[in-house]
Amino acid sequence: GINAEYGGTLDKRPLTLEDTASLPDWLEKYASSAVCLGECGLDFSKWLCPTSIERDMQRAAIVKQIELSKKYDLPLNLHSRSAGKPLLEILRQNHVKGALLHAFDGGKKAIKQGVEDG
Repeated sequence: GINAEYGGTLDKRPLTLEDTASLPDWLEKYASSAVCLGECGLDFSKWLCPTSIERDMQRAAIVKQIELSKKYDLPLNLHSRSAGKPLLEILRQNHVKGALLHAFDGGKKAIKQGVEDG
């Protein structure tokens, strides 16, 4: 997967859907030896995603990575910073089960909901 903070480059910028374009080819080659797809997720830090445009780009990119994780039957290793509720909502909408969340800064209620959702 591609970290939300690096946008497919070493420069810190928000991830876009275009950044995920190389993932299908990579997964075709290496999915059989991969243990998960990640680190991917959402990072809505104000310095990285000051507008809804950047947040929407990240949402589209994580949905694409969720689709790929399902296609290749790989669990997700998810990064979530300043995006706990939006990420849990996307996971619920896409019926994701068994993902690993780290750097999660959601509250107790959000954590409980995430555990209940699987």
